[in-house]
Amino acid sequence: MDLKRFEGDIAALEAAGIEKGKVVLYGSSFFSVWGRERASRQLCELGSAKFGRLGVVCNGFGGSVGGEQVYYYNRLVKAFEPRALVLRGGINDIGMGASGEAAAALTVTIADMAHADFPEIKTVALAAFGCPHVEGLDEYKRAQIAVYNAALERAASERDYLSVFDLTPFFKDETGNFRPLFTDGLHLTDSAYEEIAPYFVNKIKELI
Repeated sequence: MDLKRFEGDIAALEAAGIEKGKVVLYGSSFFSVWGRERASRQLCELGSAKFGRLGVVCNGFGGSVGGEQVYYYNRLVKAFEPRALVLRGGINDIGMGASGEAAAALTVTIADMAHADFPEIKTVALAAFGCPHVEGLDEYKRAQIAVYNAALERAASERDYLSVFDLTPFFKDETGNFRPLFTDGLHLTDSAYEEIAPYFVNKIKELI
């Protein structure tokens, strides 16, 4: 894999400004589609003292896998000196054939790196949430997503600076079916990001 395939995206995020001391959202397309300006506006205008005071920096780069997220950690996490960190990984690794254990190890590595650099930091790893795209994967990949989530939970039980948050309940209706919040079964619509913002803030602030 060419670890520099996202160099243009990373340079653009750096050029948008290195804002220190905020909550950094880091990972793949769930965050890159949300975008820095929109995520900051939607999450910080909600009146949450913790998010409103600290602010949010969304540093997602879509399509990325765990190895790339580790590779760009110094530029998109450490350089921002985050107060807290929220990670989205796993799904692209598994989609490319990685095991759930291997994918989780990379996500946990980022949490461990952040803790080593910033001992007081709290990191929240998003579980590989359920969605129509995941439901359509083959049996092996669905099994590896379950392995990934279990490995994250196990790692979190061993680290007081790491917790896991599963967005799946938000995406389902009272009958257990997925609500029409997705553009392609995986990525959210604009209105879904607007709707998820208060839920996301309330859950994350409980964990950091």
